[in-house]
This record gives sequence, structure tokens and C-alpha cells, in this order.
Amino acid sequence: MGDRVILPQLEQIRGREVLEVGLGAGYYTEILLRNGNRVTGVDANPHMGAHLPVTIHQAPADDFSRLVGEDSVDVVASFWMTEYLSPREVTAFVREARVVLRPGGLFLSTFVADRGWGWFYRTASRVRGITKHSYHESDMTVLLEGRAHEIVQIPGRLGLPYAFMVMIRV
Repeated sequence: MGDRVILPQLEQIRGREVLEVGLGAGYYTEILLRNGNRVTGVDANPHMGAHLPVTIHQAPADDFSRLVGEDSVDVVASFWMTEYLSPREVTAFVREARVVLRPGGLFLSTFVADRGWGWFYRTASRVRGITKHSYHESDMTVLLEGRAHEIVQIPGRLGLPYAFMVMIRV
């Protein structure tokens, strides 16, 4: 379901320097590369993307700018990673993204919703002993420190909320 929202955004990113945070096995990385982007990754578990033709820095999402460098990318993208970040870590992640983004750059990230299917997903994870975080759209103003942002809903089945994508132009 999320690809209906994410892929049209990715299709607009062409010929850019992209930093993908939490790239995992590289599903979205491969799309970014096909679109002529130069992609660098940051992941706490870089071995997952070792097969990808990109440089991957091993670092957490809330502390990577020192490895990447200031004003070095046009886009910071992250998909299905923020559920592992606490509110404090989300705020630090956005700060780190702002450090590496060039003026006019784009921050693009998904967040699991705190209601609907997002609530079920988070609750099922906790039953299995995995802590995941979910957010409400109204949390974004605080977590993003009041930065102007656009939110696009990512519905689940039956139209129930699952997640949303946040976009910030710097």
C-alpha cells in the first residue's frame, strides 16, 4: 500500500545526490539508482545492503552528519525506519538531515501512524517483544521543531490509517 504514495515521490527524484538512511536490503535504493541518482547510505546494519553498488556508512539515524559532511546531498530519504526511533531520536534524525542537506534540499520520510493499522502493527510488535514507535500527524510539529512540512497519508486496507510520509523542503 505504501508504494502507491512513495513511488510517485521517488520518480520525481532524478540526477540527485541522495542519502538514504536505514536502507536495509535496498528496495528503494535500487529505484533511486535506476533514476540516475547518486546514492549514499547510512544504516546501523550496513551488511544488509552490502550487495548494493553504494557506499554505506555504519551509523545510527541520530548521529551520521559527521560521516557524510555538511551540505553534501540534495535529498535525505528514509522509508520504514522511523518506527525504530524514539521521539528524541526522530528530532535528532531531522537535525542530522538538515546538516547534510544542501539549501533547497528535500527531506522525505515515512512514519507509522498511531491509529488504525499502525496501532495494530505497533501492538503486535510489542507482543513479540519488539519496541516500535508510532506517531500522530500532530506530533510532527513538535518532533520537527516547527519546521514547515507536508504530510501525505499512506492508507492501509479498508482505508484505515497505516502510516504517513513527511516532506520538508529546506
